[in-house]
Amino acid sequence: MSRVIEARRWSECPSCEQSIRPGDLIIPDPMDGAEKTWVHETCPAEPKRGEVCTVCFMEKALNGSCGCES
Repeated sequence: MSRVIEARRWSECPSCEQSIRPGDLIIPDPMDGAEKTWVHETCPAEPKRGEVCTVCFMEKALNGSCGCES
């Protein structure tokens, strides 16, 4: 069983490439045998992506609006 600790400083999780913030729960990276690298205990889910507008080709906001709509 891995030891779980709270992060004390900002870094980047090599597993999900998102920020590790102070207070996040982290464990030693199982891919690093020397246990010098830390990863999230549970990596956050990917943010949802919106649809792309067929007029301006901008990504629509999650509420459906885009840059060409006024």
